[in-house]
Amino acid sequence: MQAQNQNRDGKVLKSLWRVAVLAVILLLSIACNQNSGKKAMENQKEQTITFGVGRFVIDIPVSMQYRGGTYRMRDRSIEEVMWPDADKDKESETLWNTHIEGIKKLKAPNGFENALIEIKDIENIGKSCRAVLFFNEPLDTAYGTLHIFLDSGSTAVWIKARDKKIASKDFTYQKSTDLAKAYRPPSHRLGKADVLTNRDSFYLEHGAVDLPFEYKESVDLGFQGHAIDKHLELSIETEVVHEVEQSGLIERFKAVIATNYAPGLKIDKIKTGSRTVAGMEGEEIIYRGTEDDGEVEISFVWEHPGVAKNAHLPNVIIDMATTDGQFDEKLAVWDTILDSMRPAGR
Repeated sequence: MQAQNQNRDGKVLKSLWRVAVLAVILLLSIACNQNSGKKAMENQKEQTITFGVGRFVIDIPVSMQYRGGTYRMRDRSIEEVMWPDADKDKESETLWNTHIEGIKKLKAPNGFENALIEIKDIENIGKSCRAVLFFNEPLDTAYGTLHIFLDSGSTAVWIKARDKKIASKDFTYQKSTDLAKAYRPPSHRLGKADVLTNRDSFYLEHGAVDLPFEYKESVDLGFQGHAIDKHLELSIETEVVHEVEQSGLIERFKAVIATNYAPGLKIDKIKTGSRTVAGMEGEEIIYRGTEDDGEVEISFVWEHPGVAKNAHLPNVIIDMATTDGQFDEKLAVWDTILDSMRPAGR
């Protein structure tokens, strides 16, 4: 559990002092309606766009560039693909064929011509739905990787399940197919799936999977840049936990300061305290870090520890890093982003 949390935070750290501080914070761990268009932030009066964050949605300023993300549900990754309006059919076929050719180039286990095991068409799902089962680890022929490619018409979706027992492939197919059947594409091109009241769904960047929580859900989104700071970075991570950490964010931060973990790095606390976001009680820290070379960065972090096995109360970490200067304006951006997060469909 510690290693998983460390890896999650490590993705968003961009300078030495920040690596040091947040790494130790984690080492000390024991273990709504959605607008498909753009709307103005209340405080900043800037345009925003809504992103799905699993069982939540959040509004991000349009001046911040989306740099990618990962969505995992029921032990499978879900990746949406958008393409130009022209030649959608051709583009879909090209994506599939390129993927298959890449699989054929993988190293095959001894005694097999290539890594490809089988290709299947799955009927009555979307515009078309296809699956490929292949060997991903050439030294272990007991396990295979299953990728399903769903063309919904407005979007394409990859549903990827890795390292599953080939002897139980029917079960693997069924679980992945259930996700494909439950995928709800956006109502129009380049739009967002409507947040439906009283429907428990897992929201992606564009579409949604209309299924309740079963096990293993996580989201990891990254954004970069802003009109007031091109170096600004924002990370939003959620993960359903099976064991809740006993030490809170503030307690771990205080331990970093007390142990002087990173000599030569000056850390100045700006603010710590409790803060509720999207109905989840959490803790917030804002601090300024100065390196020996004079580089200064401000970090904003909010965390909800989560409730065990509860998709509506996952562990959530929202983390924003900026250069020094224009603190009040950046604090307003941070506040409006946190205040915009809300439960989806409930």
